[in-house]
Amino acid sequence: MTEDRVLALDLATRTGWAMGPDPVTYGTWDFRHWVGVGQRLNMLRRKLDRTLDGRPLYGVMFETPWISPKTHQDTARLLQSMGGVVEMFCDEHGLRCFEVVAPTWRKHFLGVGQLRVGRKGSSTDQLKRMAVERCRMLGYAVRNPDEAEALGVLDYALGYLKLGDIGLPLMSRRRA
Repeated sequence: MTEDRVLALDLATRTGWAMGPDPVTYGTWDFRHWVGVGQRLNMLRRKLDRTLDGRPLYGVMFETPWISPKTHQDTARLLQSMGGVVEMFCDEHGLRCFEVVAPTWRKHFLGVGQLRVGRKGSSTDQLKRMAVERCRMLGYAVRNPDEAEALGVLDYALGYLKLGDIGLPLMSRRRA
């Protein structure tokens, strides 16, 4: 483990996370079974604390939560608060904190930031499928789109910070 490790997050009630560059690890934190916003935020904080575990970390990059006009107000409050918890965690531990909008990391990782889709499905669903396919092409056995998108954010973060990318040899890839 080196000091250039970065934690990447796709914040949601089922948060995808990825850490790297060497080794690249990833997984999902599921907050759906916790009832209130406060409980979910406390669990997020505990998960973040466990990522340090005495090991150095350069910083954290998270996807900017997308709040549409149709988003329920409780969901919007949770997503915005999750970003605040991440920023607070970074501040308390002297870590660099970065935020990236989805079209930016997707353009880097998938080659396309947004799609125009007809009636047969949403562009978000199609982009999530593309992220899963891209990860599998790179040799990552992602279990869901949350892990795939966290790996996409990690790849963008490592490139942005000039620390490499997630295209590492298959032997160094492992799912936590």
